[in-house]
Amino acid sequence: SHHPPSSPGAPKGVERGVPDGMKSPPRYTVDHEVRFASNRDGVELAASVFLPADWSATLPEKGKGNNDTSERSETTRGAEATSSSRDREKHGVVMVHAHPKFGGAPEMMHGLAADMATHGVAVVNLALRGAGLSGGASSWRGDNGEVSDVVTACDHARETLGCDRVHLMGYSFGATVCGGAIDKRDFIATYVAIAYPLGHWFSRGVLGVGAKILMHAHTPALKESTKPKLFLIGTADDFTSRGATERFAKRCSEPWRVETHEGCDHFGFVSPPWCERAGRDARGFFKTTNAYVDVTLEGAKAARVSGGEGGEWFHTQATPVRIARGDSGSGWDEVFEDAASPGAKT
Repeated sequence: SHHPPSSPGAPKGVERGVPDGMKSPPRYTVDHEVRFASNRDGVELAASVFLPADWSATLPEKGKGNNDTSERSETTRGAEATSSSRDREKHGVVMVHAHPKFGGAPEMMHGLAADMATHGVAVVNLALRGAGLSGGASSWRGDNGEVSDVVTACDHARETLGCDRVHLMGYSFGATVCGGAIDKRDFIATYVAIAYPLGHWFSRGVLGVGAKILMHAHTPALKESTKPKLFLIGTADDFTSRGATERFAKRCSEPWRVETHEGCDHFGFVSPPWCERAGRDARGFFKTTNAYVDVTLEGAKAARVSGGEGGEWFHTQATPVRIARGDSGSGWDEVFEDAASPGAKT
């Protein structure tokens, strides 16, 4: 089970996670009682925080803003960063569930969250407003504060857990909401969409039409972002097709990548073995995009502006870094060879 009972020595609300059938020390801890206020309107949000067993927070220096990426305690930045400095970086994921109005809940993400924490990544598994134990009300299109809820969770990962890089990982409707948050913070490094519900007017029946109408509020922000994007899609998805996902990815700014999971349907990604496979894909993606993220942070000129749903401060890249990518299968490797060099900027 991914929901082990609290051990006698665990603090209240914190569980010790040990994979089934093993008598080893705990490999992750879970706190289901995390609460913080949305930076948009103060709505109380609930989250479960999954941490690797050996996690210890190294917090950003006092006085540094949410968007500061140029100086970080015990962290080296830039394309010249060594592999050893990257090894010391703490990676966190903000995980977002499916649509609350269709039964989506944070609990569906626990298997994937436990897998990520077991492999050294901190997870803030967010309950969107109107879902789980979070206050507020959900909206049909995810445009009533949900994006700010995700940004608030990212701030928690950064400020409270001490994560150097925060990655967005959304499932279904959660992937669409995360798309709206991708450029709200400079320390948001990458984006992973699991079963992005693009929909289809004809081939997926009522489910496809519903997704086509409801799930596109945040696609413009996602398409425009130059941060690395990974799309995971099952060949038996109920809402969209592999071809539609690939066509959508091609309309996004590079770099992007599509990984196909043979035989997996839309709902399979939240259960074994697919959730473990999704976690493996995501961690590999984080690692291979390090060089690109470094170059983007160093080479882009950031302008601090006020905006977004809640008027929060965030950075927008006035001159995005774009890395040339070939059309062949090897093009993805060329992105990161160029990025490390640091490559051509257009």
